[in-house]
Order: sequence, then structure tokens, then C-alpha cells
Amino acid sequence: MLGCCLLVWGCGDQRSEGGADIGEINTYLDRLKPILQELRSLDVEIARAVPADSISSDVIVPLIESRFRPKLLALQAQARQINPTPELATTHKYLEAYLRLRLEAFELAIRGARQGQPELFAQFGLRLAEADEAGRALKTALDQARLRLVALGNI
Repeated sequence: MLGCCLLVWGCGDQRSEGGADIGEINTYLDRLKPILQELRSLDVEIARAVPADSISSDVIVPLIESRFRPKLLALQAQARQINPTPELATTHKYLEAYLRLRLEAFELAIRGARQGQPELFAQFGLRLAEADEAGRALKTALDQARLRLVALGNI
């Protein structure tokens, strides 16, 4: 048994069930890790800055413009520089969708405040809910990728 494990771990060209190189998957996940950590940090920053029981546009819009949107744009640029393996392309699409939807929500809030259109602030909340859905799909896809690697003995 130990010999079989050593043989499997020693192979340089290990492939997952989908055919992707295990090293490529690990590299992708390693490149994704700082982006995900920054997203979590941004969520904590937003939660601290904006009380959950009273989100008003005069509080959140200046924060979106000065702090949250620039960070999200930087994370989106970082994500665009990562080329996922074909096996993880769907996972990466979830990340891109999450970032895009968050930015669209921020744009709606900013435009609503600038143009005096409170209905856009309502759309801001709906877009954030869509982003949360994409975030849950991303988490599920990442969990599945990690489980595949664990099953193959590579984490």
C-alpha cells in the first residue's frame, strides 16, 4: 500500500479524472487564494463600515466610490490575469461573474446617488443578491476541486 502511494505521489504527470494536470490545478488554486482572501477582507470591511440594519445611500455610496469599488476593480484585474485549466474554467467564470455583479451593483448605487434615482439603489440590492448567488456557486466549485485533489492525495 505504501509503495503504491509513493508511486502515485512520485509521478510528475498526474491527471485528475477530467484530464487536467494536478500541478496546474494546484497552481490555479494558489493564484486564486490571495484574491479570495482579499474578497473576504473586503466583505469584513464593508460589514464594519455599513451597519446592516440601516444602509443609506449617503453612507454607502461615498465608501463605494473611495474604498470598495477601487479594491474590487483591482481584484477583477488580478482575476483576469489567471488562466484556468479547462477543468476549472467554470469555477473561474463564477469568480468573474461574482466580481462583475458586485461592480455592477456598485455602479447602480453610485449612479442612483448622482442622478437622484432611489430605484437604482433598490436594484443595487438585487444585484448584490445575484453576486451572492454567484459567490455560493464559486464556493461549491472550489470545494469540489479541493475534494478531487484530496481524493487523489495531492493536498
